[in-house]
Amino acid sequence: MAGWLLQGDLTGAGYTAIDMPDPNFDPYEDQVLRRIAYLYSLNPTVTLSVVSSGGNLGTIGSDTRMQAGTSTSQTAAQGGFASAANTPNISQVAGGTYARISQTVSSSPPTMPANTDLLRFPLALNPTGGDIQAMDYEDMLQFFIVPAVTYITSGTPDVQAGGAYHISTSNSVSGSTLVSSTPVFVDTRANAAAYTSGGIGETQDQPTTVNNYYLHRVTPAANTPSFMPLYWDTASGEIREMTLAIFDGIFGPMIRNYVVNGSGSNVFDTKIRYNLNGTGNTMGTVMADTRLSGSSTAGYTTRKVSASDYRTQEFPNGTPTTINSYTLKGRLIN
Repeated sequence: MAGWLLQGDLTGAGYTAIDMPDPNFDPYEDQVLRRIAYLYSLNPTVTLSVVSSGGNLGTIGSDTRMQAGTSTSQTAAQGGFASAANTPNISQVAGGTYARISQTVSSSPPTMPANTDLLRFPLALNPTGGDIQAMDYEDMLQFFIVPAVTYITSGTPDVQAGGAYHISTSNSVSGSTLVSSTPVFVDTRANAAAYTSGGIGETQDQPTTVNNYYLHRVTPAANTPSFMPLYWDTASGEIREMTLAIFDGIFGPMIRNYVVNGSGSNVFDTKIRYNLNGTGNTMGTVMADTRLSGSSTAGYTTRKVSASDYRTQEFPNGTPTTINSYTLKGRLIN
């Protein structure tokens, strides 16, 4: 008989105890949990969207960069080039403040699957009596839903994290769908190469875009586990392996309900919620605000146009330095 019984088969082979699924111990568990996350990804009940401004997750942060100081011009009679001390310094300019992510929690998640006297739910080995019993809601919560939502909020945007939102500097990520072509954060810096002695007086603010940060959602392809959980088929009076239709009909609605409403237990956290710069796991790439680190004096530059026109200007310079980091966080709450 094909089928999967929690950490064992009908004879208890490989069985140690009923505990949290460990994909390293039993690869079938990983496949089944991936299927649940995949089901969630088809119609997530906690969603993120990209808006032009005023996102309800709040402000990600501000993009800043350095710009050149204003240029000077003196004649030979005035002493020629102004000194660095008498040339206006480089200064910081704001590239923009970003509040583009909104979170929506479904107001009408699917209802929980019907119990039908426990006769449609997966079977497990009773660690005390050694007999086979059908799981109840709490069992399925512990052994299926909790590890699945843990995958989703782990911060690793792989096939196990179906439905998870994450940040990337690329607008195309394998296994994920771009939520919006509008970046949720843009990091700019002064384009040091654009400032030249021959250009004095240069335009003060000459930025270049370093990174655009985009919001994605993990949308894995469907997977069919090698073995499905076993259940008691009352029509035939036999123990059978669940079909995908039976499994999906139970765990699809169940996970979408639990991530909205919670487990009702102080032990198991199942509500998925996102935030910015708060607690939880970092979902994808950290968004960095970078600037050039050089000093005004180091950027002091001169240009002689004529005997009556000695120019100076201080340019942004130095190495790129991260000033602030901003993160999308995913967490489970009760």
